[in-house]
Amino acid sequence: MKPLKRLGPYTRCMNRPADTGDWSDEDDKYDDDDVHDGYDDDDDDDDDDDDDDDDDDDDDEMDLDIIIAGDFNADEGYVNREDWKTIVLRHDKRFKWLIKDSTDTTTGNTDRAYDRFVVAGQRLIKSVVPGRTTVFLFDKVYNLTYEQTRKVSDHYPIEMELCGKVNKDLQKQLSSCLSVTVAQKTPVEQERDIRKIYRTITGPKSAHYKSQVSYENSRMTEVIAKREDVSDVMAAIREFQTAFPKVVNDETLEMVRAYVEGSQLFLPPSNPERPYIYGLVADDETNDTRAASKKAVMAEKKRGALDVTVTARLQEPLTCSVTVSMKMT
Repeated sequence: MKPLKRLGPYTRCMNRPADTGDWSDEDDKYDDDDVHDGYDDDDDDDDDDDDDDDDDDDDDEMDLDIIIAGDFNADEGYVNREDWKTIVLRHDKRFKWLIKDSTDTTTGNTDRAYDRFVVAGQRLIKSVVPGRTTVFLFDKVYNLTYEQTRKVSDHYPIEMELCGKVNKDLQKQLSSCLSVTVAQKTPVEQERDIRKIYRTITGPKSAHYKSQVSYENSRMTEVIAKREDVSDVMAAIREFQTAFPKVVNDETLEMVRAYVEGSQLFLPPSNPERPYIYGLVADDETNDTRAASKKAVMAEKKRGALDVTVTARLQEPLTCSVTVSMKMT
């Protein structure tokens, strides 16, 4: 028997307010027939003229948040490569498989992805944190021997993380950003090279950086040049170098490149590989309307936008630093 050719009943996880009590047989409005099992019922053969209504019902079903979890025996020895072609659940686009076929969920000498998560429902799929569906290697965590591990189980547990509840009212009152600063220890040779920054009118000649001067006891202490909403950080810094030579050196440029291009922290919010911060708004929940789409685009421009700031001292030592910041909320 090929265990995945027909699965049922499904394990269903439905969002329900905590203060409404437990589900009971009398008030459960969802029957087993409401859940799509990958096969058409024989009775539907007589209802060909109602296909449109059936499609609407299928769409409504996906309003449910469904998790199918457990030991599917979903790998070689039980399900061979050719078998996958006939497994409807595998190809139903409304269901998403979270455990990769290359994953090993067994504690023994086999290398098989027997255990799986399959989810459906727009809210649930959106709530799954990218990159956080994994195998819990308890033997490594607790430093167990092979014999001890096998006594616990012949399978590893699989785990998934869901996004935390967001307090949007609180986040509306706060603003946060993620930044990295690279500071030069070697001073700038000539003070006039730094003073040129604030003496240059904002525009092409200043590489579109806006500058301001900080004072302490009526003395100039440093100049701060900032360029906002940068799409290419490295290009923006190189343009600054061209406009103001001998301030930011090439070593600083390469160090900034290492952080920006080598870290997932600076990936845009839409990138699934970007690290998830628990409870933080990642995307606006908008309806599929033109106004909502415009709102989402504007939010995307604000959130995830990069700013570049160059700070140079006007007192000895004439050091300089470059800061790259990403708006988080």
